[in-house]
Amino acid sequence: MKGVSVSLIYGNINDVQLGVSVGAYNITEQLHGFQFGLINYAHNNRKIFRLTPFFNFNLRNKPKLPRSD
Repeated sequence: MKGVSVSLIYGNINDVQLGVSVGAYNITEQLHGFQFGLINYAHNNRKIFRLTPFFNFNLRNKPKLPRSD
């Protein structure tokens, strides 16, 4: 996902997120931006910051995008 994603009922579930996500719950493997919601999970954050309420962010790592040959 690249850009802005808004989902209030089902939530946002992404492999790689580049941008802003707003939803009841947000789950991603690689977060490179911000998440706003009741439950926010980013697998590439430090262990203490992976699961947070209300907001989550990661601005320190560059994304590892799949190659498109």
